[in-house]
Amino acid sequence: MVNANKVKGTRWESAIAVYLVSRGLGAKRKVQRGAADHGDLEITELPDVVLQAKDHGQMRMAEWVDAVAEQGKAAGAPWCFVVAKRRKKSVKDAYVVCDLETFADMLLDVHEGQQALEFVDLLERLSE
Repeated sequence: MVNANKVKGTRWESAIAVYLVSRGLGAKRKVQRGAADHGDLEITELPDVVLQAKDHGQMRMAEWVDAVAEQGKAAGAPWCFVVAKRRKKSVKDAYVVCDLETFADMLLDVHEGQQALEFVDLLERLSE
């Protein structure tokens, strides 16, 4: 017998992957191996990101954010996000949810990366 919830979840994971690929990221559904859950999707360019897809009628954000944090620990990934489907909306309109600490860590990493790029640019200009 086909599990309708599993089919719905797989469809949502696939839709997210297709959308991220359309945006230029190497995204694909993860193959579950072993007992530890490491999230639903992987992004080739960002191995430190765990994405957990959720397509439920009722939002249970606190439960989902706690679960994805555990998946991130199991995967050794610091950035963990829930991608929650919005009813009657396109995949691009999904909610991406995390705790504030994860969000702040991500912003700091992005900021440090921008500073590093600016420094490299400065070094290149000085060497001309």
